[in-house]
Amino acid sequence: MSCDQSGEVLSYEKLTIRPEPGGSPLLREPTVTIPPRTRVLVTCLREEQGSAFFRATAGVTYSGSGGILRSAGNGIRFLPQQSYLPPSTLRQVIVPPTASEEIPNERISMLLAEFGLDRISRAEGFQQEVEWHTFLTQREQHLLMLASVCAAKPRVVLLERTEVVVGWDPLFRIITRFADDGIACVHIGSAASISAYDAILDLGDNGAWQWRKPA
Repeated sequence: MSCDQSGEVLSYEKLTIRPEPGGSPLLREPTVTIPPRTRVLVTCLREEQGSAFFRATAGVTYSGSGGILRSAGNGIRFLPQQSYLPPSTLRQVIVPPTASEEIPNERISMLLAEFGLDRISRAEGFQQEVEWHTFLTQREQHLLMLASVCAAKPRVVLLERTEVVVGWDPLFRIITRFADDGIACVHIGSAASISAYDAILDLGDNGAWQWRKPA
């Protein structure tokens, strides 16, 4: 199994992932490309399938075959269900190190307000280092990282069961915002309404898969 980080889109070519050599596959040869701006829901018969799909895309090596083509660096973002924000300033969280343009504090404040986090800029400012795991709830930390995606504007973002942490209705508004900003979103989890997505990738028994449009 290979992971090529020289691509401009995210694609999977006959990707097979096994939990151990010779074991039954969690995924068996899905071949799909994630178009720009597309909102994709990945449903899984077993939770470990989604976890393996997410981690293999991030570059974790598994037994198997096939390949993944994706962007490197700031071209792709990953938000696992169990995420952690290290101590940092608000500006360090929101503004990527390689940002091509300066993002003013006023724009950051507007972004935080949009995500229901305006208290952060009022309480901590932009340059003070913060212990985020003590200052914010897990939900607020997720929302802050989702807000940072809007500032960074990667080509694609992968979300792992984010609906469990932030709730379905806020997540729907956020992935719609991503699409409006030109960001493709691959959401591994469940949804209250599949009509909110442009495509569905179903991962079934013994690695079977299906790519379909919402009914």
